[in-house]
Amino acid sequence: MNGLLIEREEVVALLFTVNDISVSLDKIRRLLAEEGDDGEEEEEADGG
Repeated sequence: MNGLLIEREEVVALLFTVNDISVSLDKIRRLLAEEGDDGEEEEEADGG
């Protein structure tokens, strides 16, 4: 193969997009954690 499979600019754009998603998910996680701090314990994921 002589050509690149993906251009450098595309990689950079993807990295920034992944970072934006990561930051957004972290903010959501923090907001949900704040809502859960009202004295109630969270249930385990396995239903326990």
